[in-house]
Amino acid sequence: MSKTNIKIGLKEILLSEGDLPLKLMKLLDYFLGGLIARMLPAKNTLEAPPFPIKSILVLRPGGIGDAAFLTVVLKNFKQSSPGINIDVLCEKRNYEVFSLEGRIVRHVFCYEDVRSFFKIFKNKYDVVIDTEQWHYLSSIAAYFIKAYAIGFATRPLKIKLFNKAVEYELNEYELTNFQRLFEGLFDNIKNLKSINNTLTLDFEECAHLKESLPEKPVVLFLGGSIKPRRFTNTQADEIVGILLEGGNQVVLIGGKSEIVKGSFLELKHKNSALYNFTGKTTLKESAVIIKLAKKFITHDSGLMHIAIMLGTPVIALCGPGNQEKWIGKEGCAQIISLNMPCSPCTKFGYTIPSACLRKYSCVSDIRELVKAVALEKGSEPRH
Repeated sequence: MSKTNIKIGLKEILLSEGDLPLKLMKLLDYFLGGLIARMLPAKNTLEAPPFPIKSILVLRPGGIGDAAFLTVVLKNFKQSSPGINIDVLCEKRNYEVFSLEGRIVRHVFCYEDVRSFFKIFKNKYDVVIDTEQWHYLSSIAAYFIKAYAIGFATRPLKIKLFNKAVEYELNEYELTNFQRLFEGLFDNIKNLKSINNTLTLDFEECAHLKESLPEKPVVLFLGGSIKPRRFTNTQADEIVGILLEGGNQVVLIGGKSEIVKGSFLELKHKNSALYNFTGKTTLKESAVIIKLAKKFITHDSGLMHIAIMLGTPVIALCGPGNQEKWIGKEGCAQIISLNMPCSPCTKFGYTIPSACLRKYSCVSDIRELVKAVALEKGSEPRH
């Protein structure tokens, strides 16, 4: 059924990028998840979902980018079927994504909270949809929930855990893959082609930000879950310098891991039009800052997708990630790629460098991004 033809084994897990907790989770899924999946008998693949469908549970492990795409699909689904209750089980790191726009999801449960996790087994659902593309553990959770289970047919042991296994295309736009999970449940769902301009924010609870922000700034994102994709101090300094020379007011955002980098830039460009918000904002506050920006500069990241959803013009550097799969043809995004012969090297969340031997020339050389930023601002890039 699936057209992935990808093998990710122990070697790929060990060689992939990622911090220790993430690797331990992947190893747990590989050994324990694989063992449990192998031992479980197959679900009935001929069983039809109960109609009318009143409640759905959606499982979404993974990062902000996946959650952003899924939110767009759920919003479309909710608009066509407002009477359906939708709950989501997700990781703590993407928990906030599902609350960016209200009235879509009824409850959001969290894997890391044991009491929250076990609540889903007490609730009654008609359908459970596992949106995880590769790993086993969420599929095993879907298997044990008393509901019609739908998931991706990416691995033989995953297929047998669902009542309905859905084809997955590795190089297809991810929005299309996610929509495929909902096909057949309802007939009146629109076929979405883009996530551009799909997110509406409530500014009331973040009104205080307007007092702290300059008018129409350029926002630079310093963070990201995959370390090789992040801008280094030197790269970020180059971009900030060009923007300031062009007369722009620049806002820095990023998580707590980027506080040191933000402080370095703030000190380097002291007494300039630079505003440092690294480590100071929630995801929703970051989204509000991006919405108020005239331009958002980033690498391939979860916040890039949030910016596209908000309709903010984006300049993004795409290196190890799959541009065709995760960016598609978004109208508001200018994607800078060096089109290295070894790119992309990220599959199913595993960034596994091959030819470059972890040099990552696709992101370490940002000349094309610098040119794009300079061209936007009418400044010449520094050498």
